[in-house]
Amino acid sequence: MKTFTKHIFLILLLACTLGNANAQDFWQQLTPIEGDYTIQCLATNSKGHIFAGVSNKKPSYPPQGVFRSIDGGQSWEQVLKTSAYGSTWPVYSITINEADHIYISGSGNNSLMRSEDDGNTWENIQTPVNGWFYQILCIGIDTIYGCSGDGWDPIVYRTYDRGANWDVLPIYPEITYTNEEARDIVIINQTVIYRKYFVYLQYGKDRF
Repeated sequence: MKTFTKHIFLILLLACTLGNANAQDFWQQLTPIEGDYTIQCLATNSKGHIFAGVSNKKPSYPPQGVFRSIDGGQSWEQVLKTSAYGSTWPVYSITINEADHIYISGSGNNSLMRSEDDGNTWENIQTPVNGWFYQILCIGIDTIYGCSGDGWDPIVYRTYDRGANWDVLPIYPEITYTNEEARDIVIINQTVIYRKYFVYLQYGKDRF
């Protein structure tokens, strides 16, 4: 009986050990995007396709925009080259809603864009921002949040109709400093949480 119990214990111990090993997170380096790029943001859709928003860097300064991988990051293709006034702008935020519609935003005029066909075609969305959204977040299918700043105060915007109309959300507590911006945003239990980014001037130089 003791031998039988011992064997059962060893089997259970082995099963738990293997189960824990399979449950661990293992990291694998994916194939880099070819070119002088820095990946600024990543998102995946329900098909497992990966979308990467990029900025460029020296020495070649290639066109900025969005890359897509449909094979788990083994290969990449550029599905969007951003453009504004003869130059490209970096993509800093990607969010994908429940319908697999892709939204991106970056540091450029008219930089809020949407794709409803897996990144094959893109359209601009009008925003109320005098600048751009630092980060965007989709809730459901029609609701989008965007955080920004007007150069003085952090601002969080919300639309219930996919960008046709926007509301400004109240910021609490009241602002006590100037030159603040909202940079990151999450929704927890219907509560909007954002991170403030304080920018100020001292002796004529920008300080962060």
